[in-house]
Amino acid sequence: MHVLRRLVLPLVAVVLLLPASAGAQTVISSGMTLLSSNPTQAPVRMSDLAFLDNRVYVGTYSGFKIFDFTNPAAPQLLTNFLCSGTPGGAGQGDVSVWRAAGKTLLFRSVDTPQTKPECDRTPQSPGFEGIDIFDVTNPSAPVHIKGVATDCGSHTHTLVPDMGNNRVLLYVSSYPASALSATPTPYGNTCERTGGGHDKISIVEVSFMNPAGASVIGEPKLNLTGDFIGTAGFKGCHDITVFMELDLAAGACLTEGVLMDISNPAAPTISQRLVNPSIDTCARMAPPPGSPLCLWHSASFTWDGKYVVFGDEAGGGGGSECAADDPPTRGAFWMHQLSSPTTPIGRFKLPRPQPAINAGYQNCTAHIMNFVPVNGRYVLPTSWYSGGTSVVDWTNPASPNEIAYFEVEPGPLGNADPAQTNTWTTYWYRDLLFTNDGGGTPSAPTANGGQRGMEIFSLNQPWRTTAWDFSRFNPQTQENLLRCRATVHGAPLRARRAGMVHVQVRVLGQAVVGTTVTVRASGVQASKRTNADGEAMFKVNAARKGTLRVNVPDVPNMLGCQASKQVRPALTGGGNAGGGAGGPGLTGRF
Repeated sequence: MHVLRRLVLPLVAVVLLLPASAGAQTVISSGMTLLSSNPTQAPVRMSDLAFLDNRVYVGTYSGFKIFDFTNPAAPQLLTNFLCSGTPGGAGQGDVSVWRAAGKTLLFRSVDTPQTKPECDRTPQSPGFEGIDIFDVTNPSAPVHIKGVATDCGSHTHTLVPDMGNNRVLLYVSSYPASALSATPTPYGNTCERTGGGHDKISIVEVSFMNPAGASVIGEPKLNLTGDFIGTAGFKGCHDITVFMELDLAAGACLTEGVLMDISNPAAPTISQRLVNPSIDTCARMAPPPGSPLCLWHSASFTWDGKYVVFGDEAGGGGGSECAADDPPTRGAFWMHQLSSPTTPIGRFKLPRPQPAINAGYQNCTAHIMNFVPVNGRYVLPTSWYSGGTSVVDWTNPASPNEIAYFEVEPGPLGNADPAQTNTWTTYWYRDLLFTNDGGGTPSAPTANGGQRGMEIFSLNQPWRTTAWDFSRFNPQTQENLLRCRATVHGAPLRARRAGMVHVQVRVLGQAVVGTTVTVRASGVQASKRTNADGEAMFKVNAARKGTLRVNVPDVPNMLGCQASKQVRPALTGGGNAGGGAGGPGLTGRF
């Protein structure tokens, strides 16, 4: 998310021909295929994405859009909902979505002060900021339910499902960058740097039965240790990602990264503080002209819960941090091992330097990401503003490498070219890559005017179709660990008689392809990889009665599983029917 909004390998290149008024752009791409593009128009900018079934919910600075992507080559726009009388004036507009009690609710961040909570509003400072709640059950006719005011607004928010209490909680991340006021607005919100600063998050409760009664139920203090850019009281979190099954949250809180215990979701507490001098020192310095701006910006967990990656949005999304002479440690993604998380164990930065355009820089830095839910590898699609999309294989935590990318360099219009990349988000969902390009009109020759909007890509990797599908995905809300389930089928087994064992391995009810399955019993040990249906067949002949044990080990991004099947005693009276003269052990082909 663009913090400055609130602050005043060899390349494969082809030429993309656009209308004469735009000139010719250079497309730098490998391993990705563009399926569809849905350009935006200035001054409306784009922000984050959320997903439910075959719909993508697109945040904008004027409201939100909803697309049906059943046909990814031609997604259908279901609504372009405006929540401001001033185009582009409704705040950053990050979104999340949830379905319960027969309704689909959409939540939207508002971080630009407004005249009132209702959607017939215009910017006014100080004024209402916080969370918008919409009923989007009918996606063609959204209904604004309520605006909930929160201190310093909502730059981003994180949806925390609490099904046992028939509600969702929203962790609201914000900070006192502008619109400061110690006097509460008519809606109750303030924004201060005094008295310890904005050292907190807000928690909004939304009941499924009564979303119109949503309210702030807590403002837990975080005891953050640093002041952003050396400004007293300038504290707060930029993004928080939760992993519900782990009862854990990763907070990117400007001057520091933290892990939080969310076993009581209404009262999160910091359990671990992370250390990265490449971000920490820079983020706490008052940057003189020409010096870098760094910040802990975003976070994402691997699906096995073993690692977390944080991003440093150096330059705040408006600066140039990917030039050939920029250090590889600035504006990078950093991996931490959760078993010993204090310091990072690996980093990745865009390997393609961004050249100057018409004597002006290109904005480029690490931004938004999520891990692909596939077994055996850690693959992280990432967004880089002018640098477009980079897909990173991080299976080796200490040595990540880029496996696919898409970037469009501007033509003769330079940074005013609407066809250049200005990629805000890149996410994997349901066998596709979704990006959202920021858009907007450049206010200076160095500002990026790309207006590509929401785009859909396929990733050209042989394992792509083996990734698992979700029915919903809010990028800052990871719900379940990907843990396999093994089941054993076949006729009853007897000792000293050959029999067939059919093992199925599933995650989320879907096949696990190419993972190793090992079976063991008395006199039996064999391993196979699962086929395209997530199955492995074994012909076994156990020496004695007992238990046939099936093991699927942990692999990157998937926790393992076990199963078993009883081996009955051998038949008496010389019965070795079907076993053959070879005696116990494995028979047949493996």
